[in-house]
Amino acid sequence: MYRMSHRVAKLVGQIGILGADLSCWEVVEMSFKFFNTFLGLSLKLDSTQAFCAVLFEYRQVGSCLLKLGSGQLVLQIVRHMKYYSDAAQVLKIKQASEMVAYDVSVLLTQSCGSADHAQLDPLLQHQMLQLFLSLDKVPEDKNEESILRGIRKAQMKLAAYYLFSCSTDSCSYALACEMRQDMLSDPMERLESLRDELISAPEYSLEVQERGFNVEYTPVELYPFLDHFVYMDKEASLSVDEMHESYAKFVAAQLSSRSAKQGPGPAASDGLLLRPYQSSEVCNSLCA
Repeated sequence: MYRMSHRVAKLVGQIGILGADLSCWEVVEMSFKFFNTFLGLSLKLDSTQAFCAVLFEYRQVGSCLLKLGSGQLVLQIVRHMKYYSDAAQVLKIKQASEMVAYDVSVLLTQSCGSADHAQLDPLLQHQMLQLFLSLDKVPEDKNEESILRGIRKAQMKLAAYYLFSCSTDSCSYALACEMRQDMLSDPMERLESLRDELISAPEYSLEVQERGFNVEYTPVELYPFLDHFVYMDKEASLSVDEMHESYAKFVAAQLSSRSAKQGPGPAASDGLLLRPYQSSEVCNSLCA
């Protein structure tokens, strides 16, 4: 089941990407129907491997569409992924739901703009983010709590990337504040434990992983931003101008801290915070 679904999904993905390159949007949308059919069948057969393989190829088509600036179609993909994430939660298939969260976070990361992807329209980013934040539900029992934690980790990694990549004239900080507002009801102890788990997650697991690596791995560059996100509950209710002012203070505090540790000189002011759009390496590590 896994090998066959992986091969067929890869072929469908190639057809979808070719259709996008040729602006044959009917072909692209037909590929969506095939992907959706494969995802639904994988859940019915309880084949997590097949589900994750199909999902990866689906995401690859989404990444191609982002490069072409077809944001509406990417939004459609995210809607479809959310539908099957909800179905996986009903069926108690934890890994499938968590993998959807990871792949949607990859599309959102790429939508911020990088060397390979143009920045997506802020309104479309907001709509995609709303779907992403609705992936997790209030758990009704302890088994669902584990699903919630996995999705929350994917959300926190994205929020840390927003903080890492934004500047005072960017919408990324506002998006991070929106995410923190969504988590205001989460106990601080839970957010702190999720942060600690992300920071301690190795790049490669001791066990075989569906994607060949640990999706919870977080680049070291994002560690301070994860920490800032956990304690930025006050910023969640700020206006846009106040968010910009708050972020400017955050930048100043980080640079001051680095200057104290490294001493005077160019190195102290040549941090990642002063190069917000030169984040291709971190983006690539998050979007593997």
